[in-house]
Amino acid sequence: MNYCADPFSYQRRVSREVRVGNVGIGGDNPIRVQSMITCDTMDTEASVAQTMADSKRRGQLATYRARTV
Repeated sequence: MNYCADPFSYQRRVSREVRVGNVGIGGDNPIRVQSMITCDTMDTEASVAQTMADSKRRGQLATYRARTV
């Protein structure tokens, strides 16, 4: 069994919709772009600046992982 039957076309798996705020993920929604910031999450100004820059580029969801203080 091949992981990908045809590398030049795709078929989406059937899934149910999950909502994150007012953004729908899965179901019949388009594919969403998620990003993670790369700056120190303790630097609030840099974190907000990176998130805003990404949202202008195309990001629809942002992920933050904060280290333990």
